[in-house]
Amino acid sequence: MDENKKHQDYLFNKAKNILLRIDIKHRITKEFLDILWNTRNDKITTITWFDQFGNRHRMTKFKILYTQWLLTERSSLPRNRFEDFKNNEFNNEICVDYFILTDKVTGLFTKDCNNLYKNDLQYMIEYILIEGDINIQDIAKKLSLTGLLKLEHILKIILSITIELYLIQWENLNGSLVIVVIF
Repeated sequence: MDENKKHQDYLFNKAKNILLRIDIKHRITKEFLDILWNTRNDKITTITWFDQFGNRHRMTKFKILYTQWLLTERSSLPRNRFEDFKNNEFNNEICVDYFILTDKVTGLFTKDCNNLYKNDLQYMIEYILIEGDINIQDIAKKLSLTGLLKLEHILKIILSITIELYLIQWENLNGSLVIVVIF
């Protein structure tokens, strides 16, 4: 194990011991914190992945992901922890929780579409909005005005990327591009 990982483990254990001294043992247990730490890099393939945390902690699924993201070493490129998720209710819940949290925590949302500046959470939300089974109306009903503007921004980026991909495919099929799209 390299020195950086040893140092991260050391810091987590110090923080865990401090947390466990506070009177929150009825909600946050040593076992919960250990699972949170040990699964922070897992790929999430089904919604049952969240069952391992139980429900005593009263944290939403997104707050578990957010806490794990805070505990995870940052890499240069964002990563997506989700596989192909087709659970409408889960996807809607994760998106709503993300946009609500972006109102409270600055830095969770960036307008820069360059992947180097996105965090893992925004990257996962974009993935869900592109690939997931979602209901935009249900999501939009629960957001503040700023949350709606952030959702709109991400959807515009997704739309422009999708149009570019179709134009590239069209060009490859026909040998030349005749259609010009102006935004």
